[in-house]
Amino acid sequence: MNFGRLTRFLPVFLFVGFCLGTAIGSKFPWFIFWAAAFLGALVADHWTSNKFYNGIFILLAAVCLGALWVIPSALVDPQDFSRSTRLFKIKIISLPQEQANSNSSLAEASLADCDLALPGYVTVRDYTRTLEYLRSYQIPARLSRHEFSGREFYFLWVKKGAPVVELPENFFQGWRRYSSGFLLELFKENLSEPGYRFMASVFLGRRELLGDQAQAFTDAGAAHLLAISGSNIAISAAALFFMLRFFWVPYRLSLAAAQGLLWFYGILAGMPVPTLRALLMFSVLSLGFFIRRKVNFLNSLGLAGLFCLLIDPLWLFDVGFQLSFLSVLAIAVQGKIFPNRFQQPAVKFCADILLVSSLVSAFILPLVAYYFGRVYLLTIFYNLLLIPLFTLILLFTLLLIFFSPFALLAAIAGSVLEISVFGFSASAQFLGRLPGSFIELRFAAWAVGLYYAGLIFLACRWRSFYPCQPRD
Repeated sequence: MNFGRLTRFLPVFLFVGFCLGTAIGSKFPWFIFWAAAFLGALVADHWTSNKFYNGIFILLAAVCLGALWVIPSALVDPQDFSRSTRLFKIKIISLPQEQANSNSSLAEASLADCDLALPGYVTVRDYTRTLEYLRSYQIPARLSRHEFSGREFYFLWVKKGAPVVELPENFFQGWRRYSSGFLLELFKENLSEPGYRFMASVFLGRRELLGDQAQAFTDAGAAHLLAISGSNIAISAAALFFMLRFFWVPYRLSLAAAQGLLWFYGILAGMPVPTLRALLMFSVLSLGFFIRRKVNFLNSLGLAGLFCLLIDPLWLFDVGFQLSFLSVLAIAVQGKIFPNRFQQPAVKFCADILLVSSLVSAFILPLVAYYFGRVYLLTIFYNLLLIPLFTLILLFTLLLIFFSPFALLAAIAGSVLEISVFGFSASAQFLGRLPGSFIELRFAAWAVGLYYAGLIFLACRWRSFYPCQPRD
């Protein structure tokens, strides 16, 4: 493997190797001994001979690093602590929903005595009915694990009368709680109840408020638009940048201010993986503008992925992580293999949506079928209507926040936002009920691997038969 060619895409190779090592290390903990021995020999040989190794060795080194990084998480099974009531530290990250005799909410949780973090988000069944949104607590609870469609879910059961100790919050936690409360009140004052629930879900990630309405978006294949991810960040970044430029703020300062505001927004939304990935990529691309250098899109994706896995290697097994990175990879492939050469703006816009939607659907199809048992057939065409409506929603959301100190202007922005939300929701519900929107089909693990092997082969053959020409 040519080392000079490898260095052009080094972050991508490191990310792929790190993912492989994480997957192997989490399933086979004994792999740590082979990984440690290989890395030790590699470092020792390089130290004595000062060699530069080819791509195969660099890829293997990344695999070993991934395996070593995930081992501490793989050696501990949270189920080992589920036999009795233990003391947990939890942070409530969703609005508590009332059940028959308890409240239900999502939380980040860890064991209080050893700081072992539980994987992903944990569902808390609170029989004390005292736990509040974005508050942190230390509380005795019993852990249980359930499996559904090959995935694991953890529950914490808090008994009625359990001693609840509220933990002190830092500046950012207090700021996030205050800002979230402000935005929720702003949406309540200027929107109807359905509009409030929709915007709290889309803009703050409060999907629990959608209730049964979420199924309509799922049936239409539009659930990805509700996640705080690349589309939200891209549209928000463009809107913030042009708003600042409208007030004659210098170009570089507008870019820096938009980036800073988006990071605050990410913190406000709780920094889920798709948001973190989108913000990291936006920051890398913005840095390229600042230093006046072209930034490779694939390398930005690789750097974002490496950073996410260094924070928590178990994110690799999160469905949102996998779908998010595959979707962005599809967008990058579309630009390289199927560049849009239309000149008319309207035609170019529609062609972009069709091309991107087609490739994203092709890239995520086996995973969606594996995890959710569905294959969406008409999402590509639905996006021609839903994406422009969703863009309008995000734009007027920013205007509502910007004009919130001015009651009249906020009311106008809220009215247009209400109409946009209604149009988007009604369209999604109508499209989701159309025959043939999706079919029930579940992929096996081997079928997923075979599908991606075939996709890689077709992409390589397409590049060899139809090499891209530089744009005029």
